[in-house]
Amino acid sequence: MSIRVGRNRAAEWPLGRAEGEDPSALVDLLVTTPSGRELRVPAFATADGTLRVRYSSGEAGVHAWRIEPHPEWVGPRWSEDNYMLPYAGGIPGELRLIYLMNVTQPVTVRGLEPGAPYRASLVDPSSCVEHDLGIAEGDAAGDWPIPQIEVRRDWLVVLERE
Repeated sequence: MSIRVGRNRAAEWPLGRAEGEDPSALVDLLVTTPSGRELRVPAFATADGTLRVRYSSGEAGVHAWRIEPHPEWVGPRWSEDNYMLPYAGGIPGELRLIYLMNVTQPVTVRGLEPGAPYRASLVDPSSCVEHDLGIAEGDAAGDWPIPQIEVRRDWLVVLERE
């Protein structure tokens, strides 16, 4: 996805709905400038619950970002009928983010690439404390079950390609 930005002019765009405890603390957007430089831009949640990014650059032109929603990466997943189920997004082949809101049932990451190990961690969104989950690799179908979480609350599961 991309947006045209004027030199030293602020641009702002929505990323989707923010639910649960401050999910804005969990999302950074990787923006590529017209000259090819990559920048990490933090998102923020507005009063109406929309997760947004505000960005300004000294470079005019098209700026691209790479974190996108991928609901197919998790099961079960949220729906219009149950928004409390997990959300997923990220950068294909590089990063997967799974947001769990007080989930008590087993959750599976889906569609992991064959032979592609990911470093897995569990992040407490309230404190940003990270817990190592080891290496995540998909089975023959590309599925990886998230280990059972003992503390019932919101969590972010982060998978970073090794």
